[in-house]
Amino acid sequence: MRLYGRLPMPAGMRRFLREGLKGWHPSLFDWLSKTINSQPRLPIGGDAPGLADVIERPEFRVRLWRLVRAVRAHADQFGPVTHLIALPFFATGGSEATAASFARTICSDGKSSVLMIATDRPYSGKRLPAPPGALMLNLWDYFTLEDEHTIDAVVFAVLRAIAPQSLHIINSSACWRLVVKHGARVRHVSRLYGSIFAIQVNTQTGQREGYAADYLKGALPYLDALLSDNASFFKLSEQAFGSLGDPDKLVTVYNAAPVWSEKIVHHTDTRLAELTRPIAPMDRLQVLWAGRFDREKRPDLLIAAAKARPDIDFHVYGSVIVDVNSEFSTTDLANVHIHGPFSSAADVAGARLHHVMMFTSLWEGMPNVLLEFGSLGVPIVANVLGGVGELIDDTTGFPLSSSPSVAEYLAAFDVIRTDPATAVARARRLREKIAARHTRANFETAVRRIPGYLADTPPAGGT
Repeated sequence: MRLYGRLPMPAGMRRFLREGLKGWHPSLFDWLSKTINSQPRLPIGGDAPGLADVIERPEFRVRLWRLVRAVRAHADQFGPVTHLIALPFFATGGSEATAASFARTICSDGKSSVLMIATDRPYSGKRLPAPPGALMLNLWDYFTLEDEHTIDAVVFAVLRAIAPQSLHIINSSACWRLVVKHGARVRHVSRLYGSIFAIQVNTQTGQREGYAADYLKGALPYLDALLSDNASFFKLSEQAFGSLGDPDKLVTVYNAAPVWSEKIVHHTDTRLAELTRPIAPMDRLQVLWAGRFDREKRPDLLIAAAKARPDIDFHVYGSVIVDVNSEFSTTDLANVHIHGPFSSAADVAGARLHHVMMFTSLWEGMPNVLLEFGSLGVPIVANVLGGVGELIDDTTGFPLSSSPSVAEYLAAFDVIRTDPATAVARARRLREKIAARHTRANFETAVRRIPGYLADTPPAGGT
């Protein structure tokens, strides 16, 4: 079983086999996972067998020093690299936006810079631009990463070569594995911080999986602090996994909502005034859905709602990011309008008068998409799970159960159609809530309260 992680198998094939086994025989997959995870970890004292073997290969050393040269050139221009933020890949999602916010805060003093690395897989789609003072490097552009063992070895080599004062893990499986297996060694290089936003569940079996389920308890003893973008995550994690230890090391850092221009704020006020008007019987309700067309975001509920109510128009923004073989299709639905990916929520909100936003998900943290459209005054119907309830309640929107039926969404749509004034009143209160809590200043204050995160002292070493 332990040989699986070392087989010279392409990462894509490994993911294909893993997902295939999950779908074909969930109970067998669970047994195999428990068996693998119960095996003794590699020693964390001295040189871990195999890690050094990979990077000692001449071709890897050449590529490593090419990467190091790029980082040194960046440091010469922007200041020493004090933080390494590790992501699974570079895209345009919530984790990338959160990483960018941390990077901006770190670099705000003008004395230090940040290295952001993508560790888990190559992704050639659209991505967020690098914040000022941050360098974004995809390890897959430098190395041939054939399996998890090679990825882990390269990540550790990069960490040792750069030696930042802090390593911040945001959804990087490679770094989480490294901390679980070799946490004491990693702490001799850098302080350790990890962000986890939600307790993920398998889209087919409903069983817990992902960063919290796979790594949290094993990595927790080595972390200087565990971070999340919602307070609910810590409560739910203790219910699921037991005590998380020192509460001072559990830090909620609410993401900042966009700061809109005066023109956009004016358009938002105008739009809210328009939304209070009664909806004529011949007018069609305009519903907004924005997000990833991946199974975890429950686009199936969107399709079911559109099929059930051909009298409602659904305007859909987004694209597939994770589920590359997604069967999401609306070709037979005339009332579903696919607009593709979007770069600005303000552009979407201004494209037409949306009476309501339909939010669907299987699991969640604090969705940035709700902060964005909530700050633009769009009434929101959402299933309450993860951190969603910290935003959406019956005073700020239309909360549904954590696993709602299509009928629940349709009932909420009908309430909004018959009573638009109530929908607008709740949208205004949500806008006020976001404006008060989700500010750039509050984000930076929370970051400064993270134990040792912005300190300029070396890491403490082992635990």
